[in-house]
Amino acid sequence: MKRFLFLFAALIGFWAVSEAQTIVSTQPSNRNVVLEEYTGIYCGYCPDGHRIATELKHANEGRFYAVNIHTGGYAAPQTGSGHPDLRTTAGDQLAVPAGIQGYPMGSVNRSTTPWAMSRNQWAATANNILSQSSPVNIGVAANVDLATRELTVKVEYYYTANEANPTNNLTVLLTQSEIVGYQANGAAYNPDYVTADGLYRHQHALRMAITSSVWGDQITQTTSGTFGEKEYKVTLPESITNIDLDITNLEVVAFISQGQANIITAGGAKVDIPAENKVMLSLEDQTVLPTGYFFESLNPVVKVTNNFDTPVTQFDLTVDMGGVKTTKTFNGTLANGESTIVDFGQVDATFTGNYSVSISGFGNINNSDVTGNLIVDWSKNDNSSSFSGIRFARKAFAEQTFGFETGMPANVAFDMTENDAFTIASSSSTAYGAEGTRNALLFYLHESWGLNGKPAKIMFGEADLTSIEGPAFVYHYAYSDGGFGGTAPSIKLEVSEDDGANWTVVKTMKATSTAAGSTDALYVPKSSEYVKEVVSLNAYAGKTILIKYSLTPGTSGNSFWADEFGVVSGGGATPEIAVNVSDMDFDKVQVNTSSEKTFEIANNGQATLSISSLTVSDDPDGVFEIVGTPSSFEVAAGEKSTITVKFTPKSDELYISDIIINSNDSKNPTITLSIFGEGEGTSVSEEFVANSSLKIMPNPVANTATLDFNYTGNNVLAVEYTLADISGKTVANLGSANIVSGNNTLKFDVTALAAGKYFLVIKADNSAVQQISVVVEK
Repeated sequence: MKRFLFLFAALIGFWAVSEAQTIVSTQPSNRNVVLEEYTGIYCGYCPDGHRIATELKHANEGRFYAVNIHTGGYAAPQTGSGHPDLRTTAGDQLAVPAGIQGYPMGSVNRSTTPWAMSRNQWAATANNILSQSSPVNIGVAANVDLATRELTVKVEYYYTANEANPTNNLTVLLTQSEIVGYQANGAAYNPDYVTADGLYRHQHALRMAITSSVWGDQITQTTSGTFGEKEYKVTLPESITNIDLDITNLEVVAFISQGQANIITAGGAKVDIPAENKVMLSLEDQTVLPTGYFFESLNPVVKVTNNFDTPVTQFDLTVDMGGVKTTKTFNGTLANGESTIVDFGQVDATFTGNYSVSISGFGNINNSDVTGNLIVDWSKNDNSSSFSGIRFARKAFAEQTFGFETGMPANVAFDMTENDAFTIASSSSTAYGAEGTRNALLFYLHESWGLNGKPAKIMFGEADLTSIEGPAFVYHYAYSDGGFGGTAPSIKLEVSEDDGANWTVVKTMKATSTAAGSTDALYVPKSSEYVKEVVSLNAYAGKTILIKYSLTPGTSGNSFWADEFGVVSGGGATPEIAVNVSDMDFDKVQVNTSSEKTFEIANNGQATLSISSLTVSDDPDGVFEIVGTPSSFEVAAGEKSTITVKFTPKSDELYISDIIINSNDSKNPTITLSIFGEGEGTSVSEEFVANSSLKIMPNPVANTATLDFNYTGNNVLAVEYTLADISGKTVANLGSANIVSGNNTLKFDVTALAAGKYFLVIKADNSAVQQISVVVEK
């Protein structure tokens, strides 16, 4: 009797599971994977992480679920940038125990310690988990009531085997895909998700936790045959931070874990919208964009097409220009396949600097804001368009300095045509900006950003110089190579007099390292480490101009900081001297004949360069001569002067001298140019060179040495011996002798000489005929 009752009770239990279970399988299966990817919009390699996650999801449909968690500094949008803020309270809570060491990193079922691992480990870890059996299955379904925006999530779980832990946790998260906005390096590492206008389609971004907390709700029975179900209801907000919560792109991810860590398996479902509530409208932007930087209004125009059987009689479209929204309502009839043009007319453009324009829809379709029974199905259509640019007001500023203490100044804009890697860095306590300020523009130079050779540009405009005396552009920078050994970044200043149609380069320069920095940590400057540069704008006095400042990274480096830009009066024009050679080598020239060479003195500054003296020094024999140029003269700004030097050797020897250039360039007042040449002639020395072999022993020498050589010529030669340093200057006279056929020797003393390299010079007929290297050691 007892056995019969047991079997009857078991059957009742079986029927209860069979009748209640609707979406979860009761058959044993392998574990599913959930990847929690820690990411950010300014993270250079994060799009590569997105690509890897998407590939794993596509390769394991229904078994791999991705949750992108935007958290940390890389996720915080720059002030005034209009970039998407995808951060959430739930994401920040999950990041705390994850053990994040950098970005991107990801937790694969929280199966390792720490949870977060590098992206090159995700695939192997996920594939290993996917091959393991799971003691529990999970099923998920989700739908939304359009009228109330109430989301209902149903989760069923069934244990096919005993789980090791007596209690588990069930966590349910809400994600959103197709969020269009900025992403660093999106085109480089995940181009399939870049839009036509250069923005990025963010996928499966965490929006909120559906369960009572991010750590889930407790399951108190985990033995084989246990069935359970949970139903959650939540009213969806219209937006989270600055992101609209688009009902058509929501997904629910649910997973069961052993406490906070060790996710056993996962499931998910797209939030369902009933077919009768869907309308398919598409939007095609036909706005003619402004071509310049000065305009008073924009005229947004879009083409809307109905791609659904239901006739459309009404909808709203909204254009957002720099935060100012304008809504246009369509009333009429659009049958399936029919289109209409929605023209917003001229909308005032009151913004200054960087702006963004978005056209979004569709609201109140067929009065759905009242009825709540229609929503656009975006699975095959577009509901928004956006573009960005720069707009300035006429005569936007005169004499002014721009810092970044309160974010991006109104009359300054990033030109993002190639990259916008500048970040406004801020400190509440440390003065690491120029002139004792606490904010500055930071540019990461490490090669991992992939920005080598790509300029980042800052626009200033429109500058009114009509009443400024001696206008000049001033900026400050601090830079560290950090020991990486790459080429330095270059700085370029350009000016436009025709509203940006054409640009003139005013000055280019290579950044000079202001501190050593480190390969292990970000270089953060002190205010005292900034270099101040002043560039004259005298050539544009009395005009209104646009100014563009560009930084182009070299091959590597640590970081570059820029701050305190502006236009000042009394900056004055300064000259800048440049010489196109560092030395002049005349090589060999026949004795008593002349050879000429030229070099250029250029003025790269904005004021006249005055050469106060141009002379030859250390030339007692007078073999070098500056021809046709006075010892003092001027070079106009942007001009060059060609200097001719003549060499007339008087004997067979090496001549070494200098040209000294003194000017009014305060940064480089004296330039020394080395000149040298060797006389070549005919004398008895030719017989000596042809008929002797010379050797010095010992060499190197500390005290005394002997020159030993065998002369096989027939003529007696009168020679002189001297010692010269490497510049050719005589440091010791060793005497004279008559050289006869046979063996000849000369002993000489170097005790009084400092260690170094010298030359033993042999002269015949007052001409240097031979010189031998002598190394003195101490």
